[in-house]
Amino acid sequence: MKLKRQKHDTSRYIPRNIRDEVYARDRGRCTFLAPGGKRCGSTWDLQIDHIVPFARGGDNSPSNLRLLCARHNQLEAERAYGNKFMKQFHEAGHDTG
Repeated sequence: MKLKRQKHDTSRYIPRNIRDEVYARDRGRCTFLAPGGKRCGSTWDLQIDHIVPFARGGDNSPSNLRLLCARHNQLEAERAYGNKFMKQFHEAGHDTG
């Protein structure tokens, strides 16, 4: 599914009120669901993740954002872009969140 990005969504910056809304909705926990349906629920190293990646047209609306722990955010990035592509960010020491 590809969301149409709003004209004002030309930046990855997510306003504080939107981040707060996502954090409250997700109860300050990682929302990753394992194949068996178990939710991660971690409260450590949380990051805002675009469900439809920003680079693929995803917007900054709360419905396209979720909280993921760093580990699961990395996993989702690897699923979306492939391990080979994401490896360059690991090697360079970049934050991929």
